[in-house]
Amino acid sequence: MDGQRVKFIDELTSLPDRRQLSTILARAADGGDAEMMVGLCLIDLDENLKVINDTLGHSAGDRVLIDVAQRLRQAALNAGFELFRVRGDEFAALQISAGNVSISLEALAIVFATAMEAPFAVGTGTQSIGVSIGVAVAAATTATADDLLELAYLERRERPAPQRRRSGRDSNLDAGLTADRPQLPSLYSLTQPWPDRDVLDQVQRWVSRHLAQPHPDLGRAGPVCPFVPAAISNNLITADWVVGASPDIDGVCVRLRTLIAVFTATPPTEGAAALLKAQLILFPDVRDYSIIDEVQRRLKSEFVEAGLMIGQFYPGCTEPGLWNPDFRPLDAPIAMIAIRNMVANDFPFLAGDPVWIESYLRQFAPKVPAAVRGTLADRLTQL
Repeated sequence: MDGQRVKFIDELTSLPDRRQLSTILARAADGGDAEMMVGLCLIDLDENLKVINDTLGHSAGDRVLIDVAQRLRQAALNAGFELFRVRGDEFAALQISAGNVSISLEALAIVFATAMEAPFAVGTGTQSIGVSIGVAVAAATTATADDLLELAYLERRERPAPQRRRSGRDSNLDAGLTADRPQLPSLYSLTQPWPDRDVLDQVQRWVSRHLAQPHPDLGRAGPVCPFVPAAISNNLITADWVVGASPDIDGVCVRLRTLIAVFTATPPTEGAAALLKAQLILFPDVRDYSIIDEVQRRLKSEFVEAGLMIGQFYPGCTEPGLWNPDFRPLDAPIAMIAIRNMVANDFPFLAGDPVWIESYLRQFAPKVPAAVRGTLADRLTQL
């Protein structure tokens, strides 16, 4: 946000306040762009803040509010949202974007819950602060701060951070990239050795330092992959690997097809946390990257049909970025296939095929009759 246009600032937290939120939404409404949508996430702190104020005084409560604002602001920025303090113990994250907002609001709620998980320093001890979170979406041409906040307030509920996976194996848990195989079958004999530690370290660094971070060439705010920071925090990224420089493509496809049912059934299976989990299949010996492209090409329709996305990553991958065609988001240090659940803002990656679009509409517009979905899919691919 252009700092010169911010007129209303909360003195305690230095965040824009409710008046600034109203100003921004009024400006968006005046723009009259029917394609612009507004996503708002309301974060309401629990009674523990009042306990701090009542027992240690408002100065202690104010210090906690400043710490809360810093945590939430960073989480919001990482997801491409702007944070506001809208009331004493309430914050709101806002994004205005063409079409779907750039991250699922339900997944954003998990991001905020995760950010609030660690206790806050209070006096000589610590105190946890819980949150209730509500979300609201509206067209930018009609959205007002009062309406969005009321909708989000009515929808709010407690959002605990997901339970983290634990493992007894050597697994980089501090970085969130688990190198064991929790509840997932191996793609190869269990007697096969794992890649060198260096291989897993390279992948871990790429996930945490590239996918989970903003990039100047990305073309939008937030990390390269908005879901990854919360996925790392909750150990929801798992890794497996395939040996050999020239693995049999047919055999790899057969084995990867088994992951459709297994990945879907692997916890978490419901709610926002399910949107964060991902499975990486590493091909550390492969240098002919056309193998990776061919595996992804053969399997994409089957995965999309099941509500999953499958993507190819390897050194020098030239697939362009969605927001900046000169950016290369799939350029990775090691060849790999990534599997995750489909989310609403995946439409641009599916728009080129009517079968993919129909699968997308079946998942995100289930009330639309099947015949209409098919017609919509055909017409959308002709645009």
